[in-house]
Formats: sequence, structure tokens, C-alpha cells
Amino acid sequence: MNSKKIKLYFFILSSVFLPSVSYSRVDRNETEHLIEYSLSITKLSTYFDFQPGNTAETKMEQIGIDWYESFSSYFHAGLEVGYIDMSQIDNSSTSAQFTSGQYAGIKFRFLPVDSPLISLSLNFDYRYNKTQGKNSVQESQFIWSESTLATELHFQPNSDIGLFIASDYQFLDGSQQTTGNINLSRSFKGSKSQGFRVGSKLSINRNGEIRVQWATGFRNSVEIHFTRTF
Repeated sequence: MNSKKIKLYFFILSSVFLPSVSYSRVDRNETEHLIEYSLSITKLSTYFDFQPGNTAETKMEQIGIDWYESFSSYFHAGLEVGYIDMSQIDNSSTSAQFTSGQYAGIKFRFLPVDSPLISLSLNFDYRYNKTQGKNSVQESQFIWSESTLATELHFQPNSDIGLFIASDYQFLDGSQQTTGNINLSRSFKGSKSQGFRVGSKLSINRNGEIRVQWATGFRNSVEIHFTRTF
């Protein structure tokens, strides 16, 4: 990533997450209405299965902002937007080997169990992704969607540190369009659908949290989330 992107990341981080004494979290015991903002930074690798019978390793770096709002103490919903840098160096189209673009999605979170020590969440996320790349003779575009179901179990032994484990199921479907000296149109799916995550959380103050997670399965990734709740 270039220096301009790094500066942008730090600007978003400082505006979204860094603690300020002028803010105070509204305690859940006082009201059920909470708003949660997160800055997420992700580095991942996955595989796209192109039809027919060609699998390509795909690497991405992503930065995004998530927003959740509680409609009750047991149901939250929100949106996400972000930026993608993607590489697929074994793609036969040179303009498709390095692409960049955006994603946007909608998120739902159900909390059937939510106590200070243990909580269970059931999540459904839908994300739309689009990246583009071009050179002097070609232009390529990737468009794909991801629908993900997740079950997360959280353990909070004290107010500062938390641990969690999650099981995910994802359906990925998309297409690559290349024009220029080579015209190509082909669809792809995710090579795997099952995934697992583990992670930890560190509370910074009453309304700040850092979350780190590692994933394997349909993706291998490391993610960092900087979260504030109001």
C-alpha cells in the first residue's frame, strides 16, 4: 500500500476510534439503544474457483468502517463500506492480476444469550464487492457477492479482556469481465464454504475496544477492529 493510503488509514482511525474524554458510553442497563462504530483492517488470502475447473489464489488487503445500531437488546443491524486492494497473480489476464475497488454491505446480529461472562451471537452479513484494473491493452473487472452466516461464542473473564471463537458458513458468487486485446467473461465461486475464527478483545476504556482475530477455512486472514460504542 502506498503512503497516501497509509495516511488515510490513520486519519480514519483517529477520527473513529481514538479515545476522547468528551464521550461517555451509555450503559446498557440504562437504555437498550446503542450505536457501534468500527474501523477494520484485514489481510486475507482465499481461492476463487473459475468455471470450468480453474482455481486461482486471491489475496486482498481491506480497510473498512462498520456501523451497528441496536433495535433491541437482542437485535442489532448495520452497514459496512470499505476499500479493497486485490491481487491474483496467476490470472491469465494481465489487467486482472492487480485490481482495486470498494465493497458495501448490510449486517444483522442476534443475541439470544448476552450476559457479562458469556454471550452468543448469530450473525448474517451480505457484502457486494467490485474491483477494477487496467493496463495499456486490457481492462478487467471483478464483481462478486458474499453471504455469510456466523455463530460466535464470547467469553469475558473480566472487564478488560475477552476471548471468542466462531464458526462461519459463506456463499460466494461472482464474475470476471475482461476487454481489450483479449475479451473474456467467466464466473467463479468460493472454493470452500466453511470457516472458523478465534480472537481476543481488549477494552481501552468504557467505550473503546481493540479486537484481533485469526480465520481459516474459506479464507486465511488476520483482522484488527477498532471499535467505539455510544
